[in-house]
Amino acid sequence: MIEKGRIGNWQLFLIVLFIILPTAILSVPGVTTVLAKQDGWIAVLLATAAGTTMAVVIGMYYKYFPQQSLVGVGEIALGRWLGKLVGIGYIWFILHANSIIIREFGEFLTTAVMPRTPLSVFNISVVILAAWAVYQGLEPIGRMAEFIFPLVMPATLVVVVLVFRDAEPMRLLPVAHQNVKGILAGSMVPASWMGEVVLVALITPYVYQQRRSILWVVAGVIVVGLFLAVITMNATMVFGFQNTRHLLFPTYSLARIISIGNIIERVESLVMAIWVAGVFLKIAIWFYMLVLVTGETFALRSYKPLIIPYGFVQIALSFWLFNNFMEFISFIGTTWPVYSIGIFELGIPVIVLLIALVRRKVRGDNAQA
Repeated sequence: MIEKGRIGNWQLFLIVLFIILPTAILSVPGVTTVLAKQDGWIAVLLATAAGTTMAVVIGMYYKYFPQQSLVGVGEIALGRWLGKLVGIGYIWFILHANSIIIREFGEFLTTAVMPRTPLSVFNISVVILAAWAVYQGLEPIGRMAEFIFPLVMPATLVVVVLVFRDAEPMRLLPVAHQNVKGILAGSMVPASWMGEVVLVALITPYVYQQRRSILWVVAGVIVVGLFLAVITMNATMVFGFQNTRHLLFPTYSLARIISIGNIIERVESLVMAIWVAGVFLKIAIWFYMLVLVTGETFALRSYKPLIIPYGFVQIALSFWLFNNFMEFISFIGTTWPVYSIGIFELGIPVIVLLIALVRRKVRGDNAQA
């Protein structure tokens, strides 16, 4: 196998968290309240239900094909050449998605924190750091997740708890009042983020005790969904949905208003630093999946020679994909959910899994005959 390292189910759970949470948590309140209004938190819960369904599909790969990644199962189901097309499709999807994540990382820092610093400084810096992490391999990335997790979760809880004094629960009313279509539409973008759990189907052979992995994958999506729902609820109660939907980074805005007496202030600086660590790990995980799936698709002996070339390509794409941040927001809100869920997060995994299971059953019946 192209990867020698192994991770346990706890590290798999953390990787699920970091695949989704670090970028989603910043913008999910604004994205959902545009259409779902005060029911944005309900839209997030619906997205979590959809994400849980996708996680169950991915968990089936761990249950029935523990020695194969999604690409390997694709070759079993569709044959060698069509299976390789599946691999090439995921190479593009991960390359595209991670370039978008890198762009979002840079835009946040230049828009909200350091407006005089060029976007290129942040994009290049995070790719260099991520490349270093990818070079270390899967096990060190799992250990990084174990180190960063105790920082990210408490920081998120601090924001949730300390802004509650400014919350007005009446801003959540009326609940689901003549807004069912808006709630469903508002759930699409967060559902596409939940669907990013598909990436863990690429590391199936490198996880210990795969029979329990489905539970950890599903648990990861549920935990992410609950965090996002609570953050969305808080932003709506503090700012009202009318203001929340116009904020680019509502969660950062929540952190900025925290003030307990004259003692606890400027919490956003600490939250931002921890968030940067979380996004770095997310970019590293996606980067790792990119070189791994490329190596497996083309039967390479090592993925490490791919790291530097892919680093340059991702930096370039992070600038070329969008002319400005508003174009980025428009793409995420309209095109991305259909493109990601319909093809890569649900479409291909379900089709490949069903065909592989049918072929497996046919072979079993023939063997018995």
